[in-house]
Amino acid sequence: MSNTLEKVFEALDDLRGYSGVGEDGNPYDTSSWNAALSAAKQVIKHRYKLDTETIERKHIGYVERDEGFYKIYAPVKGQIVTQAFILCKFCRGTIYHCMGPRSDAVCLTCFDKDPDLRG
Repeated sequence: MSNTLEKVFEALDDLRGYSGVGEDGNPYDTSSWNAALSAAKQVIKHRYKLDTETIERKHIGYVERDEGFYKIYAPVKGQIVTQAFILCKFCRGTIYHCMGPRSDAVCLTCFDKDPDLRG
């Protein structure tokens, strides 16, 4: 699940148990409010065709840092990303068509090679 949707779901969960006064000046009860929050989460899940418990993201490459390599994952449907390519820093091949630029990205092929044979 994208970080944005995770934050939305966290925000909705943080609002649970809250009760107050609506824009019309009438109070609303906690159970109605919690039901509305649950309904909002279901609408988001349905709209983006998400099963938030089992979303698998495609592993597309690595980012090389001083302390090691970190996996890069493809974005999930609905995630807002840049429209710049991610290119491998060794072979200059395309890793992914969006989410770039990244100057420290390594494709799966180069990652699997012996470090002395890269690039």
